[in-house]
Amino acid sequence: LVVNQNDGANGDTLELELLSQKDIAGDYLLEIYIPSNSLQYIHTGDGGNTVVGPNTLIVDSNRDIEIKALGSGSIFVETENIGSSFFMVEAQSSGGIHINVDNILSADVLDLAAQGSGEVSLLAGYTSTTSLVAVASGSGNVFVGNPTNDRASPSIMTTDLITKVFGDGSVVFLTDGSCASSFVQTSGTGSAFLSSMTCQDTGVVLLNTGNIYVTSTDSFASEDRGTGDVFAAIDALTTNATGTYYPLPDNVLLGAPTYTSLVVPDRTPTTIEIKGVHSTSPDKLPPTVVSRGSNAIGGGCIAGIVLALVLLAAIAGVLIRRRVKARKHPQVKLNYVTEVEFAQLATPAGADEKVLSMQTA
Repeated sequence: LVVNQNDGANGDTLELELLSQKDIAGDYLLEIYIPSNSLQYIHTGDGGNTVVGPNTLIVDSNRDIEIKALGSGSIFVETENIGSSFFMVEAQSSGGIHINVDNILSADVLDLAAQGSGEVSLLAGYTSTTSLVAVASGSGNVFVGNPTNDRASPSIMTTDLITKVFGDGSVVFLTDGSCASSFVQTSGTGSAFLSSMTCQDTGVVLLNTGNIYVTSTDSFASEDRGTGDVFAAIDALTTNATGTYYPLPDNVLLGAPTYTSLVVPDRTPTTIEIKGVHSTSPDKLPPTVVSRGSNAIGGGCIAGIVLALVLLAAIAGVLIRRRVKARKHPQVKLNYVTEVEFAQLATPAGADEKVLSMQTA
């Protein structure tokens, strides 16, 4: 087994080369050790779900965090605190991203985007940002709130709030919050539910069938050029209001998409089969069978080196064993060169150095 670490634009790539003239099969789970609060980038594809445990993401107001679900695999994040300069959460396909922050999320810019059918949810005990952007451009919804969804406890504070809905999905703020200025635009069939966010100045543009729900205290401007409706909670005596709107109905969230707390998937081993290449000439080596896993983890070469050491020990112990009977686990068949994506990460709390486990499902 040969382990190579290759540098890449979005993180290091770990390359495992296994030379064998025999068919090989086995089950595997991957465990990766990284320092606490050092994970900066997470990119996942179609390899399964990814779970990031407590005290794994960085807490640094001068650094960025980027979490992207690019395929069908979903990402689950459980952590105590998050601190970042620019915090991007983006679901581009059918995989969703679900983040639960027990205490405080602090970021200069918080950017949430659901571009496909996958859902994005961010629940934090307290969220503080200078700019908060929430965009639903596909059929997936974006949910923002706190872990208890207790509307009586304000949990979101931002200076500038920007909300855009371009598709069938909606943007839903589940708990109370405040902002200095808010801009809302809907040009799809989805709606923007922002009435729990009390903002000083609010501007809305409605271009299609989706509705807009807002609360404003100082100024309110509405431009309704679609068939949807604008609903606003304003004080007619103190708020400078222009444009068409309707009074905010009771129980606005009854008409909103329902947020359902998702259960973190269980860890199960994956079966892998590598077809050997038989050579009749002793002078020629068989073609290399390569299994690649992109860790999509920022933090530099330290995490990559540690990853290589752990994988070398873990895979050598569990990967190479024959299978003659049918497997109950999901199987991945490899010919000569196959990409195998990481599927699950988990980092338990309580130690100075945390373990990050990955699994392909």
